[in-house]
Formats: sequence, C-alpha cells, structure tokens
Amino acid sequence: MLNYCLLALAALSCVLALLSHATVHWLILKGQRKQSTMIPVSVLKPLKGLDDDLYENLASFCRQVHPCFEIIFGAADRSDPALAVARRVAAAHPHVPIRIIAGECPTGLNPKVRLLRALIRGAKYDAILISDSNVRVDPHYLSTTAAELADPEVGLVSNPIIGTGGNRLGAAFENLLLNSYVIFGLALANYVGRFACVVGKSMLLRRSALRQIGGLGRFADVLAEDYLIGRAMRQRGIRVVTCPSAIHSVNKTWNLQKTWQRHVRWAQIRRSLGAPGYLLELLLVPQLWLALAAGVLLTQLIPWRSTAIGLCGYAYILVSLSEALTILRWSKGQARVAVLVPFVGVRQLAQIALWVLACTKNEVEWRGEKLHIGKGSRLTGKLRLSQPVPQPVSRQAA
Repeated sequence: MLNYCLLALAALSCVLALLSHATVHWLILKGQRKQSTMIPVSVLKPLKGLDDDLYENLASFCRQVHPCFEIIFGAADRSDPALAVARRVAAAHPHVPIRIIAGECPTGLNPKVRLLRALIRGAKYDAILISDSNVRVDPHYLSTTAAELADPEVGLVSNPIIGTGGNRLGAAFENLLLNSYVIFGLALANYVGRFACVVGKSMLLRRSALRQIGGLGRFADVLAEDYLIGRAMRQRGIRVVTCPSAIHSVNKTWNLQKTWQRHVRWAQIRRSLGAPGYLLELLLVPQLWLALAAGVLLTQLIPWRSTAIGLCGYAYILVSLSEALTILRWSKGQARVAVLVPFVGVRQLAQIALWVLACTKNEVEWRGEKLHIGKGSRLTGKLRLSQPVPQPVSRQAA
C-alpha cells in the first residue's frame, strides 16, 4: 500500500512541478508586453544599509518613462549610509520629484512597516508603490505595473522576481532559489490557483483601498505584512493581481549564512500563515517523492518493481532538466551552468531542511532585531526606541 501512495504522490508532484515550469515560460512571453497609463504614482523606497549596487537600483526608478510619479526615499536612522546614496541619486536626476526622509513611526514591531508609515504620510498620490532597496527595474516597469489599476476593482498589484548577480556562492545560491522554488511557487499560486500571493519587494496599491482595510497600522505587529495586506483586500472584495512584468532582485556579495537566514525566515512566515498550505509545499519537491518511491520499491518483491524504479529514474531526470532549463530562461541566461547543474541536485535537500527547521524555530532575526513569530506571523518582543516622527533632510521641488 505504501508503494502505491508514494508513487501517486510522486506522480502528482511531477505534474505540479512541470506545470509550474510551463507557467513560468508562459509568464516570460506575457511579461514582454509593455503598457502605459497616466495614473500618477508615489514610489516609497525604504532603505536600510548599503545593498549591492544600491545607487543603480535607486537610479533605475528615476529613469522611468511613466509621465507622472514622485519618489520618497527614507531610512529609520539619520546616520544610515543609504541616505547619502539617495542624495547622490537625487542630485543626478534633478528632473524627478524626490524627497528624502529620516526617522520612523514610534509604534509597531515590524521595522519595515514603521518606516513605511512615516514615508506614506508625505505621498501625494492615491497609487502607492512600495519597493525594496535591492530592486532594479526597466524603464517601462512603472507604467506597465500601474496600467493594472485601470481596472477600478483592482486594489493591489505585485510583480514576479528575477534574482540577479551572484559574485559569491551565497549570492549565487540566493538568486537560484529566487529563480526556481520561489518563482515556481508564485507561478502556481498566482496563475494556476488564481490566488494572488503578494511579495512586498514590489507592491503597488491604492491608498483608498489600504484605508478600507485599516491602513498600515493594522499590520505593524506582523512579519508578513505584504501577504496579509493582500489577503485583507481580497476579503473586502478588492481584486489583487500580479503584473507579469518582472523586477530584478540584485544580490552580488551575499554569503551563505545571510541567504540561509533569509529563507529560514521566509519559511517561518509561510508556516505561521497556515499549516495546509505549508504541507503542500513539499509537493514542489518531486525529486523527494521519486527517491522515496524508488527506495520503498527496492524493498518490495513485486513483478513490476524494475519497471517502476526505471520510470522514477526517468521522471527524476526529466523534472531536473526541466527545472534547469526554466531557471536558465527565467534568469535570462545569467545562471551559470557550472553552478546550475549541481544546484538542481542539492536544492531539494536544502528546501527540505529549511521546511523542517522552520517547524522547530519560532525566533526570527530581521533588520538587527530579534523577535518571536507566532500564528499569522504575529510578532512579540521588545520594541526598541525609535527616532522621532521623521523630518525631510533633503527635498527637490516637483
């Protein structure tokens, strides 16, 4: 009986994996279409330290072809070196309305939300784009993403992610994880399951829709504010969609420890949001079920054992090659084949280890703060003293 169950799980897992790969290939074609809109947008860029290629990341938002937008850069600490980079970007792009803010709101355990609550106060427009500092975009990104708001029922738009760079092993592994497991899961959830899973690296929303769900303050004490904002909007009947235009997450100098810590934290978030969905994640590791099925079959004295084991082997090779080819295409050829081939072989083990560790670990470390994560990604812990309500430290007239 066990061998039949494992074979069924392996078959289902292979189908889901290949379906996710096919969806990513379809997404690549769909993402090549450019759209335009006149909707004005306020871009919020929360900063924390010197990310890889920070200047170019921020400057890419100043090179948008979108007709009407403003950018608000901000960091919680006035001495944060990222603010100096933001000032250089502002000086080099005098035609773009840019404001730079230091400080954060004093309440809330989520440090990113504390900063965003300060930044959003100065935003002029109803359309608010929240984007991380390690994100780089093409010149049509803002127009193409904002065009999704042409539908008045849409309240939130997110974008898929491409991992870029990789000068060190940890950075290469981070980008390969983004270009495989992360995008495969998002592709299945957003385009096959029709369940828009929001990732906060790029999140365009209507301020009016945000007010309907209680504003950013409602999410000040949770870690998965992006996902929960999307869920709250869906519950209010507001549409949440994914724009196929991808953003680039630039990671060049990360070490293995930093990559591991991030993905443990992400796994903890997913586990805290719901056990059924977290259990289903293991179905995105078909090699696990194929190996288990083949291992059990080796202990069985049944006539069709050799044929079944052979089929498991062929399926293992098929899904691994499909994964490698999909990663290569999604990353636009940036993934090095020399790293990619062994990665496909070890990625499953790392993913299983992350999955198990997240089930046993309730403490997260993020942006220099250690917090306890509970159900629904709710945070508990000591709130550090923050700076006063922010004041502009630099400003350009619109």
